[in-house]
Amino acid sequence: MPIGSPALVYYTVAAYTSSQSQVLTILPTGITLTPNGNNIAQASPGSYNLVVSGRLPVNIQFSVTDSSGQACAVVGIAINPQGGGSDPHGRGAFPTALINSNGLTLADQDPTNSSYDFVLLIQNQNGDLGLIDPLITNQ
Repeated sequence: MPIGSPALVYYTVAAYTSSQSQVLTILPTGITLTPNGNNIAQASPGSYNLVVSGRLPVNIQFSVTDSSGQACAVVGIAINPQGGGSDPHGRGAFPTALINSNGLTLADQDPTNSSYDFVLLIQNQNGDLGLIDPLITNQ
């Protein structure tokens, strides 16, 4: 089980509206990362992708607000290893995901140098759904 404070990842997204029949893929307009002593960083300046290196496990807490400052609920996550592999849904690498009023906290326990595509399912104050689609690379 990860110890210490989680790394905090705050994404900002533009205000959005979706219809009942669609979920929008939303490109974040900003990211704030507070490592809290964890080995996590942005993949590159301006990137919304994350790199976790060295000491594992690491807790990563995701929160999202829109450009007006309204919180968006993080209501789900889906994980897929790049290149397939023996952990097709990332359950071994990321055994727990907890959703609460602070966002979604994900435990990264992958000891391999693997990359994972993931999507965060978010819901704004109006009930509209959206997807954020970054990447986590373990080094």
